[in-house]
Amino acid sequence: MPRRSVIAVGTLVALAASALTVGAQADSPRALSRSHSLSSLQAAQARALVAAGMAPNVVAAAWTAAGRAAPAPVASASSGEAISAFGTGSLLLPAGDMNGDGVDEVLDTRYHAEGSSGERLVLFCRDGATGEVRWRKVLGPEPDHVYLPGPQLLGPKGLPGVVIADLGSTTAGQSMTVSLRLLALDDTGAKFWSHRQSGTINSTTGAEKALPFPIGLDTFQGKAEDWLVARLDSPGGDSAPVTLTPERVRGTDGTVVHVGAAVTSPTGAPSIVNVPDLSGDNLADVVVVVPGSGDGTGVFARRGSDGSQIWSNTALALNPGASAQPVGDVHASAAGSPAVDDVAVSTGSPSGAGLGLPVPIPDPTASSGGHGQVALLDGVGGTQVWANDGDYAYPVLQAGKPLKPSVGVVTTDFTSDDTTTTATATLVTYDDAGKQIWSQSWKATTKTDSSGDGSALAIILWVGDFDGDHSRDGFVLVDVTSGNNIASFQTFFRGADGSRLKTGTADPLGGSTTGHGDDLVVVTAHHGLVVSVHKGVDNSELFRTRIPHTRGVGLGTALGAPLHDTSSCADVLVAADGARHGAVGVLTAKGRLEWVVRFDPRTKAAGTVFRPTSAPHIPTCGG
Repeated sequence: MPRRSVIAVGTLVALAASALTVGAQADSPRALSRSHSLSSLQAAQARALVAAGMAPNVVAAAWTAAGRAAPAPVASASSGEAISAFGTGSLLLPAGDMNGDGVDEVLDTRYHAEGSSGERLVLFCRDGATGEVRWRKVLGPEPDHVYLPGPQLLGPKGLPGVVIADLGSTTAGQSMTVSLRLLALDDTGAKFWSHRQSGTINSTTGAEKALPFPIGLDTFQGKAEDWLVARLDSPGGDSAPVTLTPERVRGTDGTVVHVGAAVTSPTGAPSIVNVPDLSGDNLADVVVVVPGSGDGTGVFARRGSDGSQIWSNTALALNPGASAQPVGDVHASAAGSPAVDDVAVSTGSPSGAGLGLPVPIPDPTASSGGHGQVALLDGVGGTQVWANDGDYAYPVLQAGKPLKPSVGVVTTDFTSDDTTTTATATLVTYDDAGKQIWSQSWKATTKTDSSGDGSALAIILWVGDFDGDHSRDGFVLVDVTSGNNIASFQTFFRGADGSRLKTGTADPLGGSTTGHGDDLVVVTAHHGLVVSVHKGVDNSELFRTRIPHTRGVGLGTALGAPLHDTSSCADVLVAADGARHGAVGVLTAKGRLEWVVRFDPRTKAAGTVFRPTSAPHIPTCGG
C-alpha cells in the first residue's frame, strides 16, 4: 500500500482558500453560494483531489503553473515563499515499491508554464534506492488543462502504479465543458487504463449536465484503489433541484460502476464522502447527504462495494451546504457491535448559505445567516449521539487531560462596525457524551473600509501528530477583508488542548524521523540547499544537512515518507528550483544523503544523479 503523508500545509491552505472563498457581506444576508462559474467548479475539483488523497503540493503547483486563481495571502513568510517556489517547480513524491527491492520508488514531478499554451508536465519515476530513472511520461502543454499525478494501487492484485488526473475545460458559444480524465500507468510507465468523463454548463441558464467531481480514492472492492466520482445534474437556478449520481472508477480496469441509485435534493446539491468500513466487510463505504425535507432527503450510509444501504438518518434538518465526514471511533456502540468510525454531519446554515457542491468540504466562511449544527452519528447504526451549534467538524480523536475520544466543532463569525472588521474562528472539542473538553478562538482584525464590502474566511486543517499522543494537531488560518483592507492570522495548535505549537518559520514535514511524533522542516537556499529537521513537540533541531550539487537553486520544499521496508522512520524528500538549475534528492532519517539529481528545469532532460561513495546507514525509528 503506498504510504501517504500530510505535507506542505502552506500550499494546502492557499489552495483551500482560493478554492473555497465565498464572500460574506457585512450588511446584507448572503445569497446561496452555489456557483455556476467554470473557475469555481474547477477549483472545487482541485480541492476534491486533495481530499481524495492527491498530494496538496502537487495540486498547488499544477494549479499555479496552469495560471489558475492566485493563492490567498498568508501571514507566514516561509509559507508564502514556499507557495511561490512551487509555481513552475519540481516535487518529489513517494510512489510505492514497484520493483520489489524493498525501497519505494519516487515520482519526480516537474511543471513548466508555457504561456497561453498551458503548462507542461514531465514526470519521471525514479528508483528509490539509486535515483536512476525507471520511466518517463510527458503531458501537455494544452490550454486550460491541469495535470496531477499520484500513486495508486492498480489491477486485480492492487500493485503500485500512478494515476494522472487531467482536469480540463473548453468553451463553445454558450456551452462550457468541464472534463476529468484519469490516466493509469503501471510500474513500467505503460498505459494500464484510461477513463474520461465530461459535463457541460449552460452559461445562460446555469443548467448543469453530468458535471464530474472526483471525491475520494479508496479500496471499495478487491485490492485495487477506486476513484469515487460524483456527477451533478441541474436545470439551473438557485431554487432548482440538483441530482447527484455516485460512481466508482475501478482501479482494476478503469470501468465505471454505480454506488447505488442517484439522489436528488430539492434545496441544494447533495454531497458524498468515502468513509472507513461501516458495514464490517473490511472495505471502504460512502455516506450521502441529501439536503431538504421530504422523501429521499437525509443522511444515507451505503456499502462502497455495491451501493446497498447500511443505515439512514432522516431526523436531521439539512440545509444547503450540508456535508458529512468520518471523525474516528468516538462513540462506544452497543455491545457486540463492531468498532467503526463515527460520522459527523454538518447541517449547513439555516439561511441557505453553503458551497452547494458535492465535494467533501465544509463552507469555511462566516455565516451571516446563522450557524447550523454539527451532529455526531454512531457509525454502526446512524443514530444521533449529540448535536452542537457550529459550521463543520474537526476530527480531533483524542483531547483533554487525561486524553479521551473527542470531536471538534468549528464556528466562524464575522463582525464589523465603523472602525474595525473582525473574523473569529472558534474550535470547541466535545467528548462522547457531548460534554465540552476545551475551547479556543483565533481572530484577525482590520480597519473598516466604508467604501467596500467585507468578508471572512477561516480554515482549520489537521497537519499531523507532533506530540505522538494520537491527537490531531492542526493549523488555523483566519482571513478578513474590508474593502481594500486585509488581515490574516495563522498558527499551529495542539489537538489535545488547543495550545499554540511553537514552530517558528518551520513547516510540517509530514512524517516522523524518530518515531516519537511528526517533525518540522526548514528548507533554505544559500550557496545550495540546506535542510534542517526539528522535533514537532518543541522545535529543537534534530539535524541540519547541506545538500551537495544544489548551487543555483531557489527555495525548496521537503516532506517525510518512509521509503524503506526495513524502517518506519521517514526519509526526507527534497525538491527545489531556480531560474536555470533544479534539484531533487532524498536524505535518510538522520540527514545523510542517499542521492540527489541536478537538472535544468527549462528542459525535459532527466538530469545527473549524484550518490555518496558509500551508501548511508538506514536508521530505524527509536534507534
